[in-house]
Amino acid sequence: MSHFSRVRTKLVNLDTLRNALEELGHQVLAESSMVRGWSTRTTKAELVVESGRDNYDIGAVRNKDGTLDLVADWSMIHVDQRAFVGKVSQRYSWIALKENARRKGYTVAREQVREDGVVQLVLRKFV
Repeated sequence: MSHFSRVRTKLVNLDTLRNALEELGHQVLAESSMVRGWSTRTTKAELVVESGRDNYDIGAVRNKDGTLDLVADWSMIHVDQRAFVGKVSQRYSWIALKENARRKGYTVAREQVREDGVVQLVLRKFV
């Protein structure tokens, strides 16, 4: 028998999380909906994403401290949760950094993801 597991993150902004998931090719199914798991089990989430397996989803659940956990029946969707959370967190940080830089008057001069996964971002600000 399988079950839902929550993975703690430091992510806080639901819109940024949605954008990160979409940029990584995941289809966001709904907001404030139910995550589907094994044998018709469900759990409530603020954001629900297709997992790639029929009848199984990945969700984002808000904690009391404002952070978002990712919840899924990880064993049934056959996704390495550490790798998934790592990629999502990296893309989330990338998006948040660019948005924050834009608000402070910077423009993106160059973006690059190296083969080893390291992200490089060059910002420019004219004063």
